[in-house]
Amino acid sequence: MGIITAATAEPERSSSERRSAALAEWIDVLSGEHYRPMLRLLNEDDWRFLRGQPGFTPEMIANLRTQRRRLFLGYLRRLDSDFQRVCLALEITRSRSPENRSSLAWVLLRSQCTFACGLVLLRLRLWLHAQGVGSVNVAGLVKLFNELRQKLCAAAAAAELAPFTQ
Repeated sequence: MGIITAATAEPERSSSERRSAALAEWIDVLSGEHYRPMLRLLNEDDWRFLRGQPGFTPEMIANLRTQRRRLFLGYLRRLDSDFQRVCLALEITRSRSPENRSSLAWVLLRSQCTFACGLVLLRLRLWLHAQGVGSVNVAGLVKLFNELRQKLCAAAAAAELAPFTQ
């Protein structure tokens, strides 16, 4: 009976170690750098430059603006998804950590509210951009994502990923 118990206990431990390693790798892969192209996709300087180029028509610029808005929306969906994943991982880390629960909960709640409001405003600006009015700046949301990601890294490091191995 002891042999069976030992044989089944080891794979479970390895599975936990694999989950911890996967989480650590996932945290490392998350980066605001992925969203760097997003910061320039709808840059007004590009449109001004193109308007001055021979052969560029207003229709071509309108089509390019539409294509870039679609790309921007794809980035925005991924940013939102990554932000939600970081929030979930931070909530799990917070709930399993004996220290700093209330301060981390406050940071998480404030970040989620700020991000949600920022998304609403950004979508309004995108609609206005499609009407030819105004510009779109996502730098604040990317910065918030990076800050929360850093909080997750710090919380995971403080817990030495122990909460995810249990």
